[in-house]
Amino acid sequence: MARRPVLVVNNEFFIARGYNPFANGGSSYTQNRFQVGVRFPIADSFSVRPYYLLQSVNLPTGWDTNEIFGISLAFKVPQRRAPEAGE
Repeated sequence: MARRPVLVVNNEFFIARGYNPFANGGSSYTQNRFQVGVRFPIADSFSVRPYYLLQSVNLPTGWDTNEIFGISLAFKVPQRRAPEAGE
């Protein structure tokens, strides 16, 4: 069965509870990451996902944003089949 490419979009945000080791002006909201990419299946057990990531960090001087281009590789380890009764 041929698998099609898949669009992947996610957004992560980080909130530090209690003492915050980042000197970010007293806010508990410390970081945000937005990522978009496309996963291309190469084989049943291997896929490649080029992506674009915006990472924003709350610093004392304000928000600092980085643009990152990357490649994610995924390997799926095949599961061993349990022997059936009588084998």
